[in-house]
Amino acid sequence: MSSVIATIYNQAAAHLATLDFFITYADKVKILVQDTGEIQNEIDQALDRLGVSVLFLMRGGTVNKPNLPGPYLEDIRLTVEVSENATVNRQGTYVDGLEVVEHVMNGLHHLQVTDVPKVNEIINAAGFFLQPPAPGATLTYHCDFNTNGGLSLVP
Repeated sequence: MSSVIATIYNQAAAHLATLDFFITYADKVKILVQDTGEIQNEIDQALDRLGVSVLFLMRGGTVNKPNLPGPYLEDIRLTVEVSENATVNRQGTYVDGLEVVEHVMNGLHHLQVTDVPKVNEIINAAGFFLQPPAPGATLTYHCDFNTNGGLSLVP
């Protein structure tokens, strides 16, 4: 059995990895999901070696209709963090962090999640923002998405 929530973000991450932009820049951008073993270590390595990481995080969901079975979640919130170590990334040929943000937003907007039985909705882009960095720190953009669906275990 697998988590519905993990299935949503794993499928979204797998879809992103198949897009031409992310195939072209596979040597510069690392795509990660929140349940990858030593996630902080993976992020640090990606930023130190490649300069950009893309991390899928499930932020939560809301149950507005508690009488429905499942329960039925509305506004399942997925955040994709695009982090850029500008010092490493901007040496030689590099991919701009904002360009990565645009490809994340375009690549996931209206994605149909197909591997989850009771999640028949599409993923919709909800916006993005830059987390204000400390001087010399990593730039982190948060790309927000949402969908709806029933929460039950996937066989």
